[in-house]
Amino acid sequence: MTGFLPRVLRFLVRGDVINIGRQARTPEDGVRQVNRGAALAIVLATAACAGPRPAPTDPPASKEATMSGSDSPAGDPHPGQIVFDDHVEHRTWTEAASAVPPTMAWVKVGDRYKPVVLIEIDGMGDRREITAFGPDREFLQHTTARLGPPPSAPSTPTPTPTPTATPSR
Repeated sequence: MTGFLPRVLRFLVRGDVINIGRQARTPEDGVRQVNRGAALAIVLATAACAGPRPAPTDPPASKEATMSGSDSPAGDPHPGQIVFDDHVEHRTWTEAASAVPPTMAWVKVGDRYKPVVLIEIDGMGDRREITAFGPDREFLQHTTARLGPPPSAPSTPTPTPTPTATPSR
């Protein structure tokens, strides 16, 4: 028995909360017993009127999680793969368009979406230039970014001693 309703019922019905079969010692005890009894009746009536609960289902996947770059937002199919050419780290790799988000696989040029098939990364130090190309090495987009410094370690406050009065003799 887990969940909100069973916890409320346990709270209201427990012998140490509602002293069933025992006389109230003080007027306050009697008021508490009556109030808890009324609350129990309300909870039970609400639970009875609510009817059966639907079986729990998995939460729906977000739209972003289900979208991939294999199709443009307009529904056009991607040629298939994107080549990443990193001139900073001197490496090249290929990713399937279905493995990247649509924002990386497609660029809107005018009123049409064009597929990205090559991404070149250039730069030095903390500066990066990312250029996206379409089929036949058609220029699509250029982005410049500056890499921020790594996050600094959290500072720890230096303790300051609290002066205390010296006892006089």
